[in-house]
Amino acid sequence: TMINTQRYKDSVKTLQSFIQQQYNLVYNVENGRAANLSCVGAVVDDTGPSSGRGQSNCVLMGRFITVQDGGTRLNVRAVVGQDLDDDNAATSDMQIIRDSNPRLIPEDIDIGLTYSSLNVPWGAAIVDTDGNARTMSIAIVRSSVKVSGSVHTFAVSGITSDIENMVNINNERDDLPLCLDPGNSFAGGRLGVVIKGRAGSQSAIQTISDESGVC
Repeated sequence: TMINTQRYKDSVKTLQSFIQQQYNLVYNVENGRAANLSCVGAVVDDTGPSSGRGQSNCVLMGRFITVQDGGTRLNVRAVVGQDLDDDNAATSDMQIIRDSNPRLIPEDIDIGLTYSSLNVPWGAAIVDTDGNARTMSIAIVRSSVKVSGSVHTFAVSGITSDIENMVNINNERDDLPLCLDPGNSFAGGRLGVVIKGRAGSQSAIQTISDESGVC
């Protein structure tokens, strides 16, 4: 039981660090894209004209996390969007994110960004506060500096790739608890990680203590 308890705590810290890393990658952008990457309309492909770094019509907007396989695995892909004209009339973060047509980089296009995944260690699984396995999608996206440059976090149940429809204030206002089922006998109350409402940085990813009663 003592060994299982220590492994359980390790699972919580690993999950927290993994999610925090995604915020770090949103702020510290990697740009290893192909010179001919194109983001016109709803299409992202590598058939555009060759251009220098920072000169394509694509912008790197953030990271997209899916919690799947019964809450035992997290997959992460990059989010890109279309660079907006200077005369775009959007005045809010929500509108300018939607106008940028955010979408996932296709899996068959390698632009040098960090793709990553996490198998929750030691047999633990992400569950909701009632103990049911979590399956969900989380988009961490940054608004254009033409408005605020702020980072927003949107979460919905189920697996989706429709980021544009996820961009809604109702999908970011509440805390998102990711409780962990240890899968083994352990000492103490159930632990987890919470993504705080309106999360905009890695400091908003906190652990849930066993005394809180949340999980």
